[in-house]
Amino acid sequence: SVGEGPSKVLVLDETAKVNELLSNGWPYNIKKEKDRSRVVLGFDAEYTQSREVAMIQLSDETNAVIIRLVNMGTKMPEKLKELLMNKKVIKVGVGVKDDALAIDQLMIGPQVEEKKPEEKKPEEKQVQAERLCKGVLDVARVALRYGVATGLRSLADLSEDLLGIKKSDSQGGWTKEKLSKEQEA
Repeated sequence: SVGEGPSKVLVLDETAKVNELLSNGWPYNIKKEKDRSRVVLGFDAEYTQSREVAMIQLSDETNAVIIRLVNMGTKMPEKLKELLMNKKVIKVGVGVKDDALAIDQLMIGPQVEEKKPEEKKPEEKQVQAERLCKGVLDVARVALRYGVATGLRSLADLSEDLLGIKKSDSQGGWTKEKLSKEQEA
């Protein structure tokens, strides 16, 4: 389980386990102050070769939670959906706008034939325009805006340049039965 103390990596590949973790207060229990209005999580998504979301990674100050959606069929756990839709939970990472759009498509589900804009009813237009995965912040864009980085770069590049921490790039193979230690790191 997720808790205080040394860093932990928790790999979840069952809907019930994801819902249980999120029902038991994570990530909100990381805030000790009375004001729990904002929670900041590291956020990333990994994809299958066919560009479907295979896994979502969320992390707080001491824990990393790897949610292997590829093992859960086509339905996203309800509690995960609630967390992703909560704009007060700030999800930070690199390229998170693209991840959020891919997750939106996963939450919406397979779309039937797309209508032309003029054929849509007003309520259909609103649903299309509203992002479901909310509260995302791209740290590469922030670093670029404030002049601490040149060009949009990977998290590995940013962590090495700004923090002096060497991080390996994506490992691939996110649909394998068991993740390697490098993938979990």
